[in-house]
Amino acid sequence: MHRRSVQCLAEISSRVASPSKQVNVSESLLNRRHASSQAVGKGKLLSLKSDHLKDVAKLIVRKSSPKARARQKISKTPQDTGRRLRPDVFLPEKTEFLSCREDDPWQSDLDLSEPEAAGKYNISRGTYLEVRRNNAVVHSVAVDVVAHDGRWMILALTTSGEVWPCREDDVQFRIPGFTDKNVVMKVGSEAFTEEPVAVQARIKLLKQMRDFDRLVELRAAELMPRLRTVYDHFKAADPGQWSSVTLSEVAKYVDPKTERPHVSTMFAIHKYLFRKSAHFVPSSSGFLESQKFLLRPQNHIEDAEFVNDLVIRRDHRLEEFAMKAMEYIKKAQKLQEESWNEPPTIQPSTVPGFTEDEARILRFLDHTVRAVKAVQIDPFITQQAGILKKIHVYDELVNTALTQRFMMDLGLLAPWQEQIGREYLTSAETSSQSQKLGADDVSPVVTLASTTSRPLGPQGLYSLDPVESLRHDFSNMPVYVIDDYGAQELDDGISVERVPSEPGNIWLHIHIADPTAVLSPTSDVVKDVSRKLQTVYLLDQTIPMLPDTEPFTSMSLGARSARTGQPEPAMSFSIKVGTDGDILETKVRPSVIKNVHILKYDDVDVALGFPKLKPYSPFGDSPPPRPSQPLEQSVIDDMTGLQEVARRMVKKRYDAGIMAFTVPKATVGLSPTPLPLVPEQFTRPYECRGFPKITYYVQNSLDNVEGSRGMIAEAMKLACRAASRFFAERGLSGIRRAVGPMHLQDESALDRLLSLRSEQGYVDYAACLQAGVVSTGAKYTLRPESHHLLGIPEGEGYMKVTSPLRRFQDMIAHWQIKHALLHPEKPALFPDEWLENVAQEIATRESTLKKISWHQTLWYALKRVERARIERQKGVDSEHYPLDNLTGVVYQPPVKNVTTNAYQGVVYIPALGIKAFLVNLTAEQKYNIGDELPIQLGEIQFGLRTRVDASPRG
Repeated sequence: MHRRSVQCLAEISSRVASPSKQVNVSESLLNRRHASSQAVGKGKLLSLKSDHLKDVAKLIVRKSSPKARARQKISKTPQDTGRRLRPDVFLPEKTEFLSCREDDPWQSDLDLSEPEAAGKYNISRGTYLEVRRNNAVVHSVAVDVVAHDGRWMILALTTSGEVWPCREDDVQFRIPGFTDKNVVMKVGSEAFTEEPVAVQARIKLLKQMRDFDRLVELRAAELMPRLRTVYDHFKAADPGQWSSVTLSEVAKYVDPKTERPHVSTMFAIHKYLFRKSAHFVPSSSGFLESQKFLLRPQNHIEDAEFVNDLVIRRDHRLEEFAMKAMEYIKKAQKLQEESWNEPPTIQPSTVPGFTEDEARILRFLDHTVRAVKAVQIDPFITQQAGILKKIHVYDELVNTALTQRFMMDLGLLAPWQEQIGREYLTSAETSSQSQKLGADDVSPVVTLASTTSRPLGPQGLYSLDPVESLRHDFSNMPVYVIDDYGAQELDDGISVERVPSEPGNIWLHIHIADPTAVLSPTSDVVKDVSRKLQTVYLLDQTIPMLPDTEPFTSMSLGARSARTGQPEPAMSFSIKVGTDGDILETKVRPSVIKNVHILKYDDVDVALGFPKLKPYSPFGDSPPPRPSQPLEQSVIDDMTGLQEVARRMVKKRYDAGIMAFTVPKATVGLSPTPLPLVPEQFTRPYECRGFPKITYYVQNSLDNVEGSRGMIAEAMKLACRAASRFFAERGLSGIRRAVGPMHLQDESALDRLLSLRSEQGYVDYAACLQAGVVSTGAKYTLRPESHHLLGIPEGEGYMKVTSPLRRFQDMIAHWQIKHALLHPEKPALFPDEWLENVAQEIATRESTLKKISWHQTLWYALKRVERARIERQKGVDSEHYPLDNLTGVVYQPPVKNVTTNAYQGVVYIPALGIKAFLVNLTAEQKYNIGDELPIQLGEIQFGLRTRVDASPRG
């Protein structure tokens, strides 16, 4: 399989060589020692020693004539990033560092609609950075943060004396305030400079980095005896389980006498754990913030050692295993061909099972098919190759994709078994929580149970409602719960109340399901909920946050009142909206509701005259027709009021010049669900027949902001604003969501972008890229910061409160509100430190689940594409075959691959709602962002980093 990857560092990047085309690095460079006493593979960090300092000075200082000096310039303009990112000097050791990351989220299409955030980790000038990219490790000091080609880049002075670009997610360790910013300001941001002031500043920083590297090296040597025992001390008691540890926990263990370890100690530990990749794996999400490492299970390490021994000794058992595997693979492939159009089924195979040694080999291979950060060296690739090269069925490059295919062909994974989603169910990230978030882990925590004298029943549930006396009675007011067919967790409902004495003003009462009427913060259920953090929606199954038992299965709005005819508890957020979209008044109250009406989006759209939502399907899939249910006139009147409020809020944002971007994205559905999966065992293969039905749609984000869906979305935004106002008025800390304004490289393009907005304020993403728009991203904060995309100013804030049945943070906010109403004079319910920890865990989990969601979508979407191509090759006629006439929109211009002399870029394919790597380009084929060109699809690679190639057609 070709290792093609798109250029991701604009004009400076180059492709890392494949195993057959290694970059030749001079012997003098390879002989330089790493800053730590432990080397890290090829592409090592170039650490300057005292005897090299003069050589560096010679490298970055060239004698030139006064006339030549007069031509030298240092860029001062923030927008002038093109020249700063040019390869003015290209050294061989840059190749690996500046090569495109194979796990690059921007290129692998994890989320088309959310580009990278700037300042996520607040990396400012003068911060010391350890940057890991591919197998290269570089120590540097941040010089500047600039926008380039729609992305944020950090410019950092490296130990080579040059300024190189990197990204925030390349940074694995940082030391804020490492050096004087005044010195950093003199460095300049050119990759190479001869300006004397800049040269002197660079030499000064190089000396400081050299001294610190020496200190880290000495500290590592001092700690080494204890570092060697870290794994045995922190590994899980169960040899089959993962565990986790943070740098701070390791520091306390290796240096117990020091209360606050020096940063050199932390860095020495960090480098040691990274080097021991067979034992320690950095957390896949939010690592820079959490500094958490996962410890591989003892059984995994023992299996790897066993396989390594077989490979080294060329043991006959490997040959015997390979012969058996090839025989089984041929049978499995024939079975798949025979059952092509059948629904998916599995059953144990009748062929002989595997021996104990063969099972260990298979178990080892299964362990290696895990999503790990590409910044860490894969410790098992040699053993993988030693096994798979003996299977004379494949001629592709050995990687996790090939390993996964082998396990499928062997009948140990089903052909429809996408790996990332499967991994989450048993992942180390969720099973090795070193820090519990349950309220019982925080001291002191004031609980509603202790402050209201309400007795607790079984599992710590409330026997009596703590805020029963405070509940506002909405029993006589209609409550409309509007959702899609098949929705399971009905969290929210809406009441509409016009104000007769104030013509045009409308109250919206947003009623939210109230699980905290039963759940106390210290209940046994909450301990589990605090680890789950939210409901997980995978394509073939849902993992609920709350238990699938009573009373939790009856907590959806309308469930109790429909069953018993009695009122049910809710949390109500009331907002009075004026004719110009201003929020005139808000109220937050526990409540009871009774008159609940369950409606469907499609029925409301028909009643209000909205066009019916019909997502585009490239393969002609059609949703089942559903007859619309007519609505009573009183319901239509209330929906019209809700529609008017939504229109006012959208117009207010539009008039304020706020815009968002949109791009159609692939969405898929599977049938049947849940899918049959091969049990996780390695003693016998399974026969896997058929394949699930995949429905493929391309949906625009505008679909969710128009019609009744948009109306409900606007109402929920108002509820979240009312909640944040409640907290701000009382000076309470709460977990809020904040988004800063977008950044434009070309400010003159703003008027053009604003003119391109839809009625809802959306602009096509390609136009944003052309204008150099870079998102500042979203973050969680305890302060009421601004949310630019929603037009929410500083001081008001935005707080999620509308889905407590599926989000733990919403449940936390409900507890805080009730406590503030019951005991306004008492301390806050939860300490700020605990809230900050929860917010950090939520951000990490959301990032992980977003990646899983998109990877699953891309994997099954490309499976549908692959199967369509195979059927075309078999001569199967299809009424809908979109792959013959595809068009691509350039999202990243082609650039030269320094290693292969090829050109490559990234295109977005509107007809499929995905990105592709644009390959097979010549120097004469020049494309700019936003250009459209006819394309044809090429190779598809599945596995942990699913991708598809494309090339120009015609």
